[in-house]
Amino acid sequence: MKEKSKYHLFGNFLTNHLLIFFMILLINVLLYFSFINGFLFPREGIVNKSENLEIFSRKVFGDEYIEFLKKKKHVHSIINAPYNRIIILLIDSLRFDFALYDPNYSKEKEKDETLSGQEKQKDEVKYFLNNMLNLHNILKNEKKNSRLFRFEADAPTVTTSRLKSMLIGTIPNYMDLNENFSPNENIQDNFVEQLHSNKKTIIAIGDETITKLTRNITKKLVYESFNMFDLYSLDIKSKNHFYKEYSLSYWDIIYVHMLGVDHVGHVKKTNSKIMKNVIKNFDILIHDIIKKIKLEQKHKTLFVVFGDHGQMDSGDHGGFSADEIDSALFVYSPLGFMNMDKNIDSKNLVLYDREILHRSSSPSDASLGPDNNTRGKESYIRHHSVLRNAHRDKSYFYNVKHTKQINLISTLSFLIGSTVPFCNIGNVILDILPSAYKTNTIINIGEKDNKKKNTQRYNKNQSNIYYDLLDLHYIAELNYANLWQINRYLNEYEKNYTVDKNENYFLIKNGWKQIEEKKSCFFKPDKEFIDNEEMLNIEKESYIEYINKMRNLMQITQKYFYFIFSIKKKSFIILSFAICIFYFLILKLFYHYSKLNYYHKSITASSLIFILIFLFIIVITFDFFNGNIYIMLLPFVFLFFLVFHIFSKNKYKDISRFFIYSKLSLISNLFLDEDLITFKGIQHQESDYFHNYNNRKDIYQKGSNKKFFQKFFGLLKCLLIIIKRSASKSASIVFPNIFHKICCFISIEKKSIQIIKNNKFFIFVIVWSLFLMSFNYIYSENHFIHLILIVHVLSSTRTCERYLSYQFFRELLLLAALIINMSVSFLPSYFVHDKEKLFLKRSVLNIALPITFYFFSILLINCNIHKLLRKKIKTTMIVGWTIQFILVVLFLQKINDHLIFWFPPIIYILTFSLIAFVLLRKNSIIEKEKIEDSYQKIYEVSISFFLILMSALQLSLIIYSNTNLSVMVFFYMTLLFFYFYFISMNNSRKNQDINNVKLMWIRENRNIDMFINSKEEIYIKEKFTVNTSVKEKFYLKLEEQRESILDKCNYLNHSDITQIQVYKLIRNISFFYINETDFYILSFILLKYSFFLTGQKFVFTNLPLISAYIGFNKYVWPLSQIYIFMHVFFPMLFSFIFIIYIFNLRKIMIMESFNEKDFYNFYFYPLFNFLFKGFFLLCVKCVTSLWVAFYLDFHIMLHDYFLPNYFYLSSIVITYTVLSMIILLITKSIFLR
Repeated sequence: MKEKSKYHLFGNFLTNHLLIFFMILLINVLLYFSFINGFLFPREGIVNKSENLEIFSRKVFGDEYIEFLKKKKHVHSIINAPYNRIIILLIDSLRFDFALYDPNYSKEKEKDETLSGQEKQKDEVKYFLNNMLNLHNILKNEKKNSRLFRFEADAPTVTTSRLKSMLIGTIPNYMDLNENFSPNENIQDNFVEQLHSNKKTIIAIGDETITKLTRNITKKLVYESFNMFDLYSLDIKSKNHFYKEYSLSYWDIIYVHMLGVDHVGHVKKTNSKIMKNVIKNFDILIHDIIKKIKLEQKHKTLFVVFGDHGQMDSGDHGGFSADEIDSALFVYSPLGFMNMDKNIDSKNLVLYDREILHRSSSPSDASLGPDNNTRGKESYIRHHSVLRNAHRDKSYFYNVKHTKQINLISTLSFLIGSTVPFCNIGNVILDILPSAYKTNTIINIGEKDNKKKNTQRYNKNQSNIYYDLLDLHYIAELNYANLWQINRYLNEYEKNYTVDKNENYFLIKNGWKQIEEKKSCFFKPDKEFIDNEEMLNIEKESYIEYINKMRNLMQITQKYFYFIFSIKKKSFIILSFAICIFYFLILKLFYHYSKLNYYHKSITASSLIFILIFLFIIVITFDFFNGNIYIMLLPFVFLFFLVFHIFSKNKYKDISRFFIYSKLSLISNLFLDEDLITFKGIQHQESDYFHNYNNRKDIYQKGSNKKFFQKFFGLLKCLLIIIKRSASKSASIVFPNIFHKICCFISIEKKSIQIIKNNKFFIFVIVWSLFLMSFNYIYSENHFIHLILIVHVLSSTRTCERYLSYQFFRELLLLAALIINMSVSFLPSYFVHDKEKLFLKRSVLNIALPITFYFFSILLINCNIHKLLRKKIKTTMIVGWTIQFILVVLFLQKINDHLIFWFPPIIYILTFSLIAFVLLRKNSIIEKEKIEDSYQKIYEVSISFFLILMSALQLSLIIYSNTNLSVMVFFYMTLLFFYFYFISMNNSRKNQDINNVKLMWIRENRNIDMFINSKEEIYIKEKFTVNTSVKEKFYLKLEEQRESILDKCNYLNHSDITQIQVYKLIRNISFFYINETDFYILSFILLKYSFFLTGQKFVFTNLPLISAYIGFNKYVWPLSQIYIFMHVFFPMLFSFIFIIYIFNLRKIMIMESFNEKDFYNFYFYPLFNFLFKGFFLLCVKCVTSLWVAFYLDFHIMLHDYFLPNYFYLSSIVITYTVLSMIILLITKSIFLR
């Protein structure tokens, strides 16, 4: 009955803590999904929609002016659109340099088979350059009808976010990234909706993304886009659909979205022959479409080609680097584009047409665009000679300009006769506006004999300045309408949401008033230009001044919208404070109440009902929490439940003690442990010791008195002590005041250092979390994390006081491995997912790693405590590992292409089956007769974790088979060195004596009836003897501490203080070279370290998407999601199980060594303490990251570092909490078998 009672108490303790971690998990999942769905960083949406073009125009200009425009059929205007059809070709991931010809790069290099792979790595061969020669020739020969732009995107550079931003004409919300996988059904006013409102017919072909962002597409010929390994079929189908639909005449807009460049980039990278072929195919397609447009007689068709974003050399995208945000925009028109007056402010030229430069002295400063050098030396610019040298010479074959993506839709809307979306903040792109004067026929462009006609006006009765004025009027008209809508949007936004009325706000308001006042001078009915040169020049100057004012105001307004969209809601601050308070209360409640044994009472049925109601509330509000801030109050409901449960035993009389636990923490940690760790009066006793590991003595300690070096260093130490005492005595006589001050300073310094040592873990948590405030740290954490781990290993080594020992050489090997890892991490290819590291070859690894893992598992299962396994269990596991080994080898060698799809799922199922077999058995997996009854359960827990680790070895090769296997070599070797480092024991006689005194006090003062057998305790007491004088000094010191705490914290009783002292003494038992605090810190650093060691980076652009296609060349839900998750989080999962395994080994060694049976104080509470401290560390880092992101500029947050860092840290917290629950569940199931 006693045993049952003991294990029942174990069950209560573990069950309660399982529930605690479960509730923590619920809250963190809630916060996580709030973050994912944009609750933290939302951009407020306006649901208003613009009117159709007729109504909109009348609101802007008035009825009389619009009626006047309708009569002027020969002039383009907001009512008389220049085009009746638009073809939009979206080439996904079309980076800017893919479309820009490089005259200094020879394609002959690609045909040279003598070039080695090393030369290709030096960028001598660039397959992605100079593949769009048809495009280049059109731009070179038809300058009046074609334009090329550097098309700048906003982050995040993922397709859904980019497309949504362009369709609306606004900047993206960072959380639009989530819509790349599940688009939102709440559709704002956008380009397609306005086309539908203006009776336009839209056909969508290719990728299906646009159909999820809009509703009113007339005809959909679309396909799913996540099949990344399908490089060609979607594009082939899209081309066929396009040619078929183009021949019909019912459409106004054809939108074609092709994915070849994007998919090749992800799978084969940018610098590949396949990329060259895909880009060439698009070049041919563009040329063919332009030929068809030239042959048209009935229609005026505008052709627009652009990329939604760029891509890095690795093929990834999603961030804010120049490689990712710079795509290409090409526009072709059968109508001639107007010649822009040089006095109109544009500042958007990237490269200048050298022919124009020859005819004029120098380009206008107003035309200067952004410098290429500001876009980063490591970007695509380094590949392109013209861009690389643009700071010296910007001349080129033709003008190349710059514009932002959000400007495209406002321009296309006016050119096709539609209205700009209500939330549009884009500006009209002046360079793609056609001449205002209409001609009766479309000029056949491209023939050399027509070039002269192309540069002349079409009515010889009017002067050129007259037509220039018509163009300026058309520009002014579109810009005014554009600015009117932007101002209307700002006014509406201001009515619904708070805006910051800064300097720009008042500039916008005052500027708009001035523009409105002058409106009547430019947009009045029956306005005609008199063909008088002097009067026309005066009109021209006034138009240019008016246009420049509007353009400047639009730039300021756009900049202001960027600013106000980055402002966080007040709810963010409330949520952030809620998170901080939540984690603080968790610290106080869980940590201290567990320390005081307040969790032994099981949770009642009524409490369980309360929990179910709590869960029901979460389920009910789950669909609404994105817009409901009150859901954030649920953490406080959870805390109320905990307080209700914990304080119920005291009938709510001492709820105030909850708020004073910070005082308890401070008081208990201010007591110096130095006096409790070292007593110089302890002498060796010729009696029994708790320590029964005497057969494991350090070989370097044998005959230590006979060693010359130790005698020599001992003599030196004595001499130093004599000199120190003589110097201090002389100083006290000669300089008494100074000596006194120095002594006080040294005393304070010693106490401060000791306080820091006592609170080492929490100080480390704070310091490491503060690192997240540094952009440089976040940016280079993949390098800094190595240094942090090395420094802490060195600091742990320094406190161990052993040199020239076996343990010292273990540390040297570990440090050597860590330094090698750090050195390798500086190689650029280390964080590229499809390249093996250093000299390691894939063909060798495919054979060597499975064989090594297999025989390593077989060897270890027959060593040390693993010999305790039952023969049937051992045989079953070996058979399972053998099947794993065979399947992995067959998969890696690709023996059968037809069966390769099934190997990964089978290996996953087999691995989890082996783990389930170990954990779900009702009988013990060890031979009980070989081990003492009291320790059977803890041995079984430890061996179970060992079997889990060994079962996961072969699985890791499947997880990393599509990326790189070499990282597994670094990962497992590092863990192996840490294994020996963590379990090294300190068997010095001095430590044994100190531990004996501590153990005697613990056994005399703890609550014996709680978890141990009192008969065993009495037996142990009678067996043990220690030095009486040392014992009395030690006991007296502890009694002084206890009384001092009781005086300052009178709400605690005697047993509470005793339990705190028991905890502190057990923590400070010197049994291992690495103490408990250092073990905790190194373990948690190792969890984070494992991500970077295996080539992961906390940025979205480094997600191993290729791992989603293990075993098959397509995206299969949900297997692909599981594969990506396992690739990212497997290192953490494996490291965590490994650390828990080490934790159990350390507890087995210390408990057997001291013949200890108190599982609560020596095993269960330290286990919970370990799990909680890890949770606390990660949560503090998470909260710090959240607050830092709040105070940073919007674009810095989107630069792949601060917010993504919070995203990943939140994911790690949730994963860690789930793992903690699993560990407690496994421990509970085994102890209650």
